[in-house]
Amino acid sequence: MNGKWGKWNVIVFTLALLPAATAQLPTTARNVFRSFYSYLQNEFVIFFLTFLLFFMLFYSIYAALAQRLKIFQSEHGGHATLSKPGKTFCVAISLLTCFSLFYMTRGRPMRQMLEDFLGPFGVFGGVVLALMTFLF
Repeated sequence: MNGKWGKWNVIVFTLALLPAATAQLPTTARNVFRSFYSYLQNEFVIFFLTFLLFFMLFYSIYAALAQRLKIFQSEHGGHATLSKPGKTFCVAISLLTCFSLFYMTRGRPMRQMLEDFLGPFGVFGGVVLALMTFLF
């Protein structure tokens, strides 16, 4: 596996198949997955995972835009890629964006926060953001 379809896609795919896989596992492995699922019910874990996913989303959006700026381009193999200062800039601006979004949601449940963030875009907006994240 190389390039854009690396280890993160394998991890997401594996997590998506977890419910189907637990039906055919012995009881010890089933208990491990059951405890893992119970960790996912904790609101702090959901908060951290949501923060991480939003960070990845914003990083990919900012990296796709910064790659087109000459100041953040570097030549590798005959095509322009994002330079190290460009990656640092994208990480910094993504963290600032996530911190500002999550700071304004203090005191509200995570489900309400996700509905507020993703509600105006609908399904089409989610598809566009997913395509932007994984294709660019």
